[in-house]
Amino acid sequence: MKSFIGVILAKLPELAAANLKEPIHLAFSYDEEVGCVGAIDLVDKITEAGVAPRGCIVGEPSSMRVVRGHKSMNVFRVDFHGVAAHSSLTPEGVNSIAYAAEFVTFVHAVAAEFRTEGPFDENYVVPFTTVTANTISGGIAVNTIPAEASVQFEFRSLGSVDREALVERFRAEAARLERMMRAENDSAHVDFTVEAAAPGCETPADADIVSLAGQWGGVVSDDKVTYGTEAGLFSNAGIPTVVCGPGDIAQAHAPDEYIELEQIAACEAFIGNLITDLSAGTKHSTEGE
Repeated sequence: MKSFIGVILAKLPELAAANLKEPIHLAFSYDEEVGCVGAIDLVDKITEAGVAPRGCIVGEPSSMRVVRGHKSMNVFRVDFHGVAAHSSLTPEGVNSIAYAAEFVTFVHAVAAEFRTEGPFDENYVVPFTTVTANTISGGIAVNTIPAEASVQFEFRSLGSVDREALVERFRAEAARLERMMRAENDSAHVDFTVEAAAPGCETPADADIVSLAGQWGGVVSDDKVTYGTEAGLFSNAGIPTVVCGPGDIAQAHAPDEYIELEQIAACEAFIGNLITDLSAGTKHSTEGE
């Protein structure tokens, strides 16, 4: 699903030979799959340098649709530190799994709230903020009150949802459970860690980059995607951004991942049109001058 990069590299000779009216910047990052961490410093450097591009294309797979929006991505780990004891002596222990289970119940109660009460955005396949606990671990033996338990959960929020306020709801619940654990034994505690966070993207339909991407061959659409990209980072930096790249996310992260050749051809045409549109004309030789 990195064909966009391959197309860009194949087009470098054409790009280098073009007499551009304005610069085309290539931004390559890393670790996008684990929280878009590689692009954070990159976007900061672009901002500090005062480059101020008038638009950004993030080449994630969108079947060459011009996608204006996607949800934020936020991943957390909550570690419950209780007190171990023999299972026949329950008053002497603090059961970390029991408190972790309460936290998971809270996570899924919040998920149900968004599912039934919204807010909603019908341009998404899943039109509400999703919240889910996806890993849980703890305990060492069936006859031992577990001292340690951990939960990982995530939420993917719509642009209309206050991310920071939602994070604080979960922090507050973890703090409430910590107080309950310490009421049993003061040495018990809870650690709340943000493992990854990337903002969503909400580019207006009338932004120039939307119409430009359409002129270059992208398929303009009101559809938004549920997966996260680095587009939100560029957008938050004041750079109008869309997602437009070859391939379908349905084939990503799956056995026998593949991309249709016609998608690569469409992307090649897209980049070719971009270069042509931003060129002042044929580059003339300066030999002998």
